[in-house]
Amino acid sequence: MNTAKNDYIQQLKTKIWITRGARFNAYRRLNRRSKITTYLISIYSAYVLIASFFEEQLNAYFPEAPSTFKIILFSSSLLILVLSVIENASRYEITAYNLHENAKKLSPLIEKLELLISTHPNNEDAIKIANEISREYYNLINSCAENHSSTDHEKFKLDHPETSPKKNKLIVLGSYYFSSITFILTIFAPFFLIFLLNRV
Repeated sequence: MNTAKNDYIQQLKTKIWITRGARFNAYRRLNRRSKITTYLISIYSAYVLIASFFEEQLNAYFPEAPSTFKIILFSSSLLILVLSVIENASRYEITAYNLHENAKKLSPLIEKLELLISTHPNNEDAIKIANEISREYYNLINSCAENHSSTDHEKFKLDHPETSPKKNKLIVLGSYYFSSITFILTIFAPFFLIFLLNRV
C-alpha cells in the first residue's frame, strides 16, 4: 500500500478514534452532572427540612435576620424546583447512555482499520474497504440523536496532545468541569450565607 493511501486510512482511523473519545468524555461529563444534580437536590431538600425544623432556634441565634432566613429557605426551595425541572427536561442520563453506546459501536471500526493497515492489501481494495468503513462511521454517527460538545472534543485532544497543537489546559478543564464545580460550590452556599449573617 503506498504512502498516500496509508495516510488516508490512518487519518480516517484517527478521526473515528477522536470521535469515540469525545463521546466517552461526553458520557462521563453528563453522567457526572446528572449525579451531582441529584445530590444537590437531595442536599438542599435536607437543608430546607433542617432549617424549617430549627427555625425558632435559628431566629434566636440570629435575632436581627429572621426575614433573611425566610429568603434563604424560599431560595433553596426555588432552587430545588428549578433543578428538578431542568434535570427532567435535559435527560442527561439518557443522553449520556446514548453517547456511550454510540462510542462503543465505533470501536470495531478502529479495529477494522488497524487490521487493514497491518494486512497491506492492494491499493484499490484498501481504499474500497476504507470507504465502506467511512460510510459505516457516518451512519453510526447519524443514527445517534445526541452529539458530544466541543468541550468533550477539546478535553480528548488535551488528554492526547499528539492529536493537535497544545491547548490552554486551564480553559479546557474549566469548561469541561464547569457545571460540576459550580454545583459543588452551590452546596456550600447556605453556609456562606450563614457566615455572612453572623458577621452582620
